[in-house]
Amino acid sequence: AGLDMVNASASYFSTQQMDLAAIRRQSAGAALYVELCHSIENGAKLTSGYDTFTFRRATREQLQTTAHLGYARGAQGVSLFNFAYYREHGGAGRGPFSEPPFDALKSLGNPSLLAGLPQHWFIAPGWDNPYRRPPILPRKLSAGTKAIFALDLAPPAKGWTNEGRLRLQADENVENHAIRALFNGTELALQADVSEPFANPSPSLLGKPGQMRAWKVPSSLLRDGGNDVEFLLLTGEPVSLRYLDLRVE
Repeated sequence: AGLDMVNASASYFSTQQMDLAAIRRQSAGAALYVELCHSIENGAKLTSGYDTFTFRRATREQLQTTAHLGYARGAQGVSLFNFAYYREHGGAGRGPFSEPPFDALKSLGNPSLLAGLPQHWFIAPGWDNPYRRPPILPRKLSAGTKAIFALDLAPPAKGWTNEGRLRLQADENVENHAIRALFNGTELALQADVSEPFANPSPSLLGKPGQMRAWKVPSSLLRDGGNDVEFLLLTGEPVSLRYLDLRVE
């Protein structure tokens, strides 16, 4: 049909888990670009009207890690959508705002440079996850039940050498909940530090300490390709899982 290029877009937000390897196979012969957006999650509206919702900004490291995964799965480059919207726009109360991460642009077009940078993997609700039903997140977790998430990971140039940190964010306070985490079938040890893995100038939709849990992830558990992350709620009231991320180097 004369297809020249494919732009893999997750509908107005950045996501890393888009079956990129399958998209590459199905679009053989065409250039493949992975779309990056300024937002990874949209929240509730603060007032009525257009562009009045809260949103979680994509960080420099999340954009770089997403681009790295794209190259590892056969993409020729990345595209940018709504990149200007790190700046102030829309209704009141949505800040603080900042300049877009222009300093990341050179790295986004340099696969070898990206392959040597620290990685920030994530799964977020996006904008109602239109590419999958039911949406991956948010997800309800009750005592005695479990939730399993799939992470497509691509190693850095020299492989993963340091311990990673997995974080889970819930809508509710989980300080009195017992939650077990497994990575590729191996139970993880708790990590006390639940802070942001990289400097983040925007607090919008970030979890409060009481909403967060973190675990240590040995580098030996990480695989190139599919990885399973499993959470089991052992005790406590039901919670709604909102977001998870993984920092590794």
